[in-house]
Amino acid sequence: MATSYLFVRSADRSLGSSSAFSVALNTPYRNVKAISLVSAELPFSMFNVDNVYLQGVQFTHNGGTFNLVLSAGYYLVSDLCAAMLSALQAAFPSAGVTSVTYSSTSGKISIAYTSGLVLSVVSTTAGSLGRIVGTDPLGASTVASGGVLVMPYVVQLFSLSTLLMKIVELPAQCVTTNNMTCFARLQLAATPGGFVMLNNASGTVNTSQFPSPVATLSTLTVSLFTPDGQPANLHGCEWSFTLLIQASA
Repeated sequence: MATSYLFVRSADRSLGSSSAFSVALNTPYRNVKAISLVSAELPFSMFNVDNVYLQGVQFTHNGGTFNLVLSAGYYLVSDLCAAMLSALQAAFPSAGVTSVTYSSTSGKISIAYTSGLVLSVVSTTAGSLGRIVGTDPLGASTVASGGVLVMPYVVQLFSLSTLLMKIVELPAQCVTTNNMTCFARLQLAATPGGFVMLNNASGTVNTSQFPSPVATLSTLTVSLFTPDGQPANLHGCEWSFTLLIQASA
């Protein structure tokens, strides 16, 4: 049994983008028994509010409607609340919206306003912005009570701490809470210089021991996903990772 390291760069791909690509191996591996993800280095370039999330939530107040739209970007929950507050104050000045806050206990966003008129919200597009602010699934709605509108569901705003890595040619070894399968979970730790790296101190095992050997490994088809199952978008920035491969000599 031979053990060797394989360094893979998305920039060397033959097809795809930096976050979903295929790369041909110069020397194929035979009878692969196990593979470990040793390291990964990614640019801090992902957005957790991207094109798929920009809209899909509609507010109503005093007969007027407003479709909440956020700019693409990387949001902390405090950024999300600030953006919603600014948008709602501009859309409904007569509502007197005073705050948009997040409860770490309930995981929900609350909107406080002073007008006696009813403020309501509905999700208009399944799996979009409603998933992030807490109105998904499609058609979910709620009406304010006592001058406070509480979103019906918890906020699903992922942080840049975990990514799911799929490699088509290798058996899936991890199953997520939403039943996604992947080769490995990338537990990431921020480092200076705008990069995130695999956090090997996290205790996460990124080793795949295969029940039967992979006869030939000549290509890697790699893709990255966020914890909620959306394709990760590195916005054209390249990344790399290193595998430790156990295969027949």
